[in-house]
Amino acid sequence: MNVGKLLETVDSLVPLNSAFEDDFVGITIGSKDSEVNGLAVAHEIEHSILDYSISNNINTLITYHPPPLQKVFDEDGTEFFEDDTLTSKFRKAGINIITVHTAQDVCKGGNADSLVDLFDKVLFDLETKKYDLVFVHTLVPHKPYGFNKNCQYDGKKSIVLLGSAATDQDILKLVNNLNTQKLVQQASLGSMNLPKSKAGSNTKKRFQIWRN
Repeated sequence: MNVGKLLETVDSLVPLNSAFEDDFVGITIGSKDSEVNGLAVAHEIEHSILDYSISNNINTLITYHPPPLQKVFDEDGTEFFEDDTLTSKFRKAGINIITVHTAQDVCKGGNADSLVDLFDKVLFDLETKKYDLVFVHTLVPHKPYGFNKNCQYDGKKSIVLLGSAATDQDILKLVNNLNTQKLVQQASLGSMNLPKSKAGSNTKKRFQIWRN
């Protein structure tokens, strides 16, 4: 598959023509004729992503944020943009980048829809006076963890979160994140050995976290 064909697949899921008018989406680095030899997804480019891509023979990335550019002024005052240092390194490494950015924000099931769903959950928590669950729905990301809607809550201080994640590392990062929040006295991992769940062809590890 070449980058152009991959772009068609991305566009079928996240219509790029719905992005903001001045947004930098689509093939932001590379060529549609380049063959995809390895593919990865990243929130944005950074040096660790570059090192990972080179080490694993990945020549194509799908990113949320576009690669950074720097504004330059010509001698006559004309304004234009060119690659910043990091973007230039990705280009020199021959890595293609497809960016979705605001197209992902506004597409069906995208970031805007997720926010609406989040606000609905928070509003319900407030109306039912489950104030601690406001904390769960605002400080704890629901993706990629996929929390069970039936979080166990004792109405006081204790919450048990049930969810699923792709890797052990994702779960441990979540626990660490919880323990940095002011409303959390202690978050402890109850189990990472619950029966696995499946989403399509992907198997995810289910987990349980106690929050006191």
